[in-house]
Amino acid sequence: FSYVVAGRKGPTFSKLGAMALANAIAIVIALTFIMTRTGTPGNATLAVVYFASAFPFFLAGAIISLAISETIQRVERVYFFDLIGASGGCLALIPLLNLFGGPNTVIASGVLFAVSAAVWYNLDRQALARVAGVMLALLLVALMFVNGAYRVIDVRWAKGQALPDEMFVQWNSFSRIALAPERGTANHLIIIDADASTGIPPYDWDHLDEQTRRNLLHQGPGFPYLIRPGAKALVIGPGGG
Repeated sequence: FSYVVAGRKGPTFSKLGAMALANAIAIVIALTFIMTRTGTPGNATLAVVYFASAFPFFLAGAIISLAISETIQRVERVYFFDLIGASGGCLALIPLLNLFGGPNTVIASGVLFAVSAAVWYNLDRQALARVAGVMLALLLVALMFVNGAYRVIDVRWAKGQALPDEMFVQWNSFSRIALAPERGTANHLIIIDADASTGIPPYDWDHLDEQTRRNLLHQGPGFPYLIRPGAKALVIGPGGG
């Protein structure tokens, strides 16, 4: 594909701008498609999901291949900036996930491609195309804010099941934490990555009645405190913190 693009007539910067612009759109389409799958996916659906996930990487690879092949005389410099960009992306991923969450971080990568399209078109002196790149970048930034407020594109299904009505959702750099009511009870669950869950005990720990205290001490988790009352404990894998 890179050879085909390189062989077509037209300025290199224009080709790079067109692919970057297409990739900014493809990223959002792929994200929306993947996030809206429901039920247990069959083989055909999974195949389309894999294709949708791979397509933005396909275009990104073509962009880098074309840029390197057209600057082969200074390949060491171009490759240096390629590696700087890749490592910068790895570092930027952590604060982006902490600030914006998973889906919005994917959209943010689309913003960067739209901005890069504007840069490529500017180098080719195409004013209207440059404006299109800037406008698309601004539109995607607006989408990030709307999505952050209303969760338009978000995780709704996990492992073939619809997620419960979540009262709170917060992403960090390594997981997605949600608070949801436990079905059939008045209690609440902390749900980790839309799958694993841990309960929030519905007790006022400073005012436990004697029967509740006795029940808690004689269940499995309370057994060490029955042996050694008031002991310090290291809790491994608390889930909710």
